[in-house]
Amino acid sequence: MRSLLRYLFGPRRTGFLGNIEVKSNLRIEARERGKLVAVRDTHNIFLDVGREWLAHLISLSNMPPYGTFANVGDYYQPHRLVRYMCFGIGGNKQIYPKAAFTSPPLNLYAGGGGVWPPPFSQTDTDPAVFALEAPVITSMNGKLTPQNGCKWLGQIAKPTFSGGSPGEVKFTRVFVKEELSDPPFDLVPISEIGLFVDDPNTSFPLTKPTAPGSMIAYNTFNTIPKTNAIAIMVDWTFRF
Repeated sequence: MRSLLRYLFGPRRTGFLGNIEVKSNLRIEARERGKLVAVRDTHNIFLDVGREWLAHLISLSNMPPYGTFANVGDYYQPHRLVRYMCFGIGGNKQIYPKAAFTSPPLNLYAGGGGVWPPPFSQTDTDPAVFALEAPVITSMNGKLTPQNGCKWLGQIAKPTFSGGSPGEVKFTRVFVKEELSDPPFDLVPISEIGLFVDDPNTSFPLTKPTAPGSMIAYNTFNTIPKTNAIAIMVDWTFRF
């Protein structure tokens, strides 16, 4: 009994209650004509960008008068919430032949002065990561090449709260067969994914996501060759 009381009310109590972490699990399912052809089920990291975002999200930038309810003007701006996902072909788990990235059509992702093909060195164990190494479009959106104006980010469904454990929320996005492998990209070897918060700029989801500040979680995974016969479902679960 004495040891139990010491555990509940002694020095360990502070450490027990103060260790709040953001844990996330990522499940990616690839289906061809309804048949499950690939699964990636991993734990990923919450990025430093995500920690900074969360710290501001739960804080007020201005204290309203005592007893009055805080309004949007009292929040840190912009007040952004989780809204998008985006795949990429970079990361250290990309196993597709490098020659494919210098040949049509994947060579179309080169440009903007960056190194191409990418070094495939980015990991999901480094919290300093702030962008996908080589993002790919969700939809060409009528464009002929991957450029601003394509749909780069895929909007998620309404988050769900399973109730399986306190502080659990699931973000889901189904990338249909025509997405990611929208012509001329008949086959796209996806190997990385990012979770993004919203942005007040209306062109944000139509802009190649390479700028820091919006991707809060990241994962690399063994390559999935995405064709226009395969649909991808992503479940990204956070537990606080």
